[in-house]
Amino acid sequence: MPGLSGEARRRVVNRIGVCLVAAVGCAMVPAHGQNATGALATKTEPLHHLELRAGGGWTAPVGGTGGIMDQGWNVGGGVGFRFTHRIGLMLNGQFQQAGIGSNVLTFDLIPNGNYRMWTGTLDPVFTYWQRGKYSGYVTGGGGYSRILTTFNWPSSGAQCYFFCSNTPGPGGFMYHYSSNQPVYDGGLGFTMRPWRGHRWRAYAEARYEDLMENSDLAPYRNVQVIPVTVGVEW
Repeated sequence: MPGLSGEARRRVVNRIGVCLVAAVGCAMVPAHGQNATGALATKTEPLHHLELRAGGGWTAPVGGTGGIMDQGWNVGGGVGFRFTHRIGLMLNGQFQQAGIGSNVLTFDLIPNGNYRMWTGTLDPVFTYWQRGKYSGYVTGGGGYSRILTTFNWPSSGAQCYFFCSNTPGPGGFMYHYSSNQPVYDGGLGFTMRPWRGHRWRAYAEARYEDLMENSDLAPYRNVQVIPVTVGVEW
């Protein structure tokens, strides 16, 4: 650099070097951010279609089941895949427990007992309404179910019509009766997303379930219940 002393040339070179480094850095930061974002989006894109849920609530017997079963409770969860913002598929698992109806207990002079029900269903989901953070959907499908009926040890003078024994079972019960059968279900649900931009949301759902039990023993044929469940999904 003619006309400049050695010290002045060094200052100019240093300033040019700083400007070049800054320019290269500014150019690289957006490019790096775009690549990272693109790579992240590519890796997590399928995950955005996955849905998980967990909840619990109460179970109401309906139809003929109302005469042999009391109100109960339920817990469950599911995993699903959202194909579009309206159409999805959910694999649900649920456990329900309810007391044996008082009329059955009175007839057999048995103090108490319960029904335990396990269901696993594959349910398509269709979101028919969506406005802001609220949405409504319909769902229904079918799968597999298991019912375990437990009669506890009777009081003195029990008539004991079902599989009775002279001594209580290992758990203090009089007898167990179990059955495995298909189940089909269908119902309505409602969701609310508390904050925009957040993935999780609250849901409330009521489904009619017909556990197609086929037996002459309690809980007799076709156990029909409506589990009402509230929970979160994300």
